[in-house]
Amino acid sequence: MISKEALPEPTIIPARKTVAGILDEPELRKLTRSEGQILSKLVFRETNTSVYEIIKTYRNGLSARFWSMTAWWYDIDLKRPYDPENDAEDRLIENILLRKFIAGELVPARAEERILYQR
Repeated sequence: MISKEALPEPTIIPARKTVAGILDEPELRKLTRSEGQILSKLVFRETNTSVYEIIKTYRNGLSARFWSMTAWWYDIDLKRPYDPENDAEDRLIENILLRKFIAGELVPARAEERILYQR
């Protein structure tokens, strides 16, 4: 018999399907090394959680370790936090994002959306 603690929350199932659908996108498989690292940082920026932790949460630790090692072969660190205050590369990404927000080319996530991502 499966305990209630072992069953996923109803909100996790749609999120898991969404993440799986996004990861299967052909465009993601064609990313360059730098694009992959930037994507990882942007995910951390929006969710305040590393890609490694997201994979670990929605899949399992073994899968997260596998993808972390695969990314490592391409010089991508899935555990690396987004820190524009102390990292020059992250500061450059933040600068580009801010310029795009000001120019109206990007729309920042609303506060309610960010709260949902950071749970």
